[in-house]
Amino acid sequence: MAIATVGALVVVPRETGADNGLTERLGVGVADAAGSARPLAPLAASAGALRHGPCPASVGVVPDSGCPLQPGRVAGDRLGVSIGFHALGDPPERLAADLADVAALGVGWARVDVDWAAVESTRGVDDWSFVDRAIDDAAANGLRVLGVLAYTPPWARPAGTSDKHAPDDLAPFAAFAQRAAARYATRGIGAWEIWNEPNFVVNWQPVPDAARYAAMVNAVGPAIRSVAPAGTVVVTGGLAPAVDAPDGTEIAPETFVSRMLAAGATAFDAVGSHAYSYPDLPSDPATASFNSFYRLPILHDAMAAAGFGARSVWITEVGAPTGRTSRSVSEARQAEIVADAARFAQTFPFVARTFFYSHRDVAPATNTDPETQFGLSRVDGSHKPAWDALAAIAQR
Repeated sequence: MAIATVGALVVVPRETGADNGLTERLGVGVADAAGSARPLAPLAASAGALRHGPCPASVGVVPDSGCPLQPGRVAGDRLGVSIGFHALGDPPERLAADLADVAALGVGWARVDVDWAAVESTRGVDDWSFVDRAIDDAAANGLRVLGVLAYTPPWARPAGTSDKHAPDDLAPFAAFAQRAAARYATRGIGAWEIWNEPNFVVNWQPVPDAARYAAMVNAVGPAIRSVAPAGTVVVTGGLAPAVDAPDGTEIAPETFVSRMLAAGATAFDAVGSHAYSYPDLPSDPATASFNSFYRLPILHDAMAAAGFGARSVWITEVGAPTGRTSRSVSEARQAEIVADAARFAQTFPFVARTFFYSHRDVAPATNTDPETQFGLSRVDGSHKPAWDALAAIAQR
């Protein structure tokens, strides 16, 4: 059976007619530890119950949603682009050119990593130089910044672990967040995101822990607010597409949010989501069993059930990789996914911002790592069709 990995998901092509009935019931499954496909858990709500509205009259129609495109909700200020994990190591002139190109799209925001492990690699010694360049270049191009606070330096984690290991003591991380928020308080940071994909073992080790993450939010959120300007938004770490794995290595976004809120997390303004759907369109109702974008109402339902329904969702990553791997889509399909995401986001009244990952590829299309191919632009800076598709929407 041909199986294609999509983040934490595994797509089982419908035409294979798998004898376990998976293709007929869902079309998708997840990989177990041995790499075999197993079905997803049933939906918490049926596809028909997913809410997409209200839909005010305007021009343009969102595919498969029945909702018209609303310029006031899809204007550039509601859209942003991540410059990618590699950007802060680029030469200054390349970084400046990238952020100018992000601004040329017509979006209002750039998502920038503020890596604790890089800034404070030696305890008590901060090197902000590379972050300063990104923040100042964004401001020079009229972009507001969503700063991502992560990961852990060696001195703040157990020996022999990676920077994705959660800090032993949350106080130093909260102090770092406070210094960052104070440093950039007048330099264009409009929001802060606390960690990245805390529901997935790749980015939160040793295993995801919603209660521990709740404690992180309640330590870092007040530290930011104590120095940041009024109106600065505190966003929880964007949640990876995931299921509730028996071994605890991944937790479904709605489950993680429910547990986080039950554990007492309050010091945030919005919940972050990494609403990937590729190779399918975000708005495709046939993919409701696994499509993180289409399932956003279920995530918001989890917030509402805990009394946080008035708070928004920020999609801090969405996109699709091109290239030549089993996870890749064509450049034309990437453009369709990007345009559909920008339009479909406006059908959810609780979604406040949508960020596309990422601005530029890290390596040529021949590279075998799909993580290097999410760019709206190629490694040489030339635009893919997705860049033009997003610009056409952002500049309306």
